[in-house]
Amino acid sequence: MQTIKNIKASSAELKSLYALTLCAVMLALRVALGFISFGSDTYRISIANLPVYIVAFIFGPVPGAIVGGLGDIITLIVKPTGPLNLGITFSEAMVGFISGLFLYRRRINLLRSVLCCISVSIICSLGITTVSIIAMNQISAPWIMFLQRCITAAINTPIVAALLFGAQKTLERTKLKHIVIVK
Repeated sequence: MQTIKNIKASSAELKSLYALTLCAVMLALRVALGFISFGSDTYRISIANLPVYIVAFIFGPVPGAIVGGLGDIITLIVKPTGPLNLGITFSEAMVGFISGLFLYRRRINLLRSVLCCISVSIICSLGITTVSIIAMNQISAPWIMFLQRCITAAINTPIVAALLFGAQKTLERTKLKHIVIVK
């Protein structure tokens, strides 16, 4: 029941000019970070979703999903790497939604940040995105690709979790009036 209330409260956040402005800034940061990665398009180490996690932490799952999905589309428009894959766009939106469920109006702790990043990695990166890439590219050896993506996720997830926790603690110290932190 608390989750449904948080989703409704998250939707209401979009009525605020402050929220829309900060979401736009984080969206721009998400697009910019999308160009910085290591590896290939299929197997890459990146912190591009960190702004999506921050939006989800501050404003909840609905704005997080919007920033995640739009970030993927705008990145593809600015620097095309192939055709639009709606499965990957959905996966990027789910990054924001799932992290919002974990982080919005919840107590800040390292375990929650780690569990959030692990869940997102398993559901979005290893699940939805992998299936979307396999389906779109008609890959003949999907298990090999899946294992390679598992290695990438094992490297990327702890890095993002540490950065997320650090960002949350930094935002907590700023004491912005809009950030609701449960003690």
